[in-house]
Amino acid sequence: MTTEPPTEIIPKTVLVCVNRRFRGDQPSCAQRGSEEIADAIERGIDIKVERIICLGQCTKGPTIRFASVSASS
Repeated sequence: MTTEPPTEIIPKTVLVCVNRRFRGDQPSCAQRGSEEIADAIERGIDIKVERIICLGQCTKGPTIRFASVSASS
């Protein structure tokens, strides 16, 4: 019996949180530069970039997630 090695998953999409909180005392990904990061990825890498509103980690952001499929599919 042979075991096949795991198939390599190649990301097709980068999800970038661009959430902007309007209370200045609450951190947000956009406040920390995520929009500029998304722009740089679009200019420099051949991958789809989806700007989304929240990945639930704004206090630690900017947050980026690689996905093998589009979030909108």
